[in-house]
Amino acid sequence: MKKLLIIVLFTAIGLNAMAQDYVITKFGVGTDSTKLNTKAIQSVIDQAYQKGGGTIVIPKGVYLSGALFLSLKRNCCYKKVRY
Repeated sequence: MKKLLIIVLFTAIGLNAMAQDYVITKFGVGTDSTKLNTKAIQSVIDQAYQKGGGTIVIPKGVYLSGALFLSLKRNCCYKKVRY
């Protein structure tokens, strides 16, 4: 039982360490509300999915986008931070 608990603990720590924040503005998404950012935002979402998940961070701003397709293994959150 002790070994199982240790394995579960290290697995959880490892998964947390692998989690990554994907700040969309660091991947070429601009806050110019006249520029269509659908492809750039979708690219960030797809990259996070291909790397096993993570958190898609959308900093404060105005973004023009069409439909986005989300998959499992991904979180989307709003953080009031400056990048």
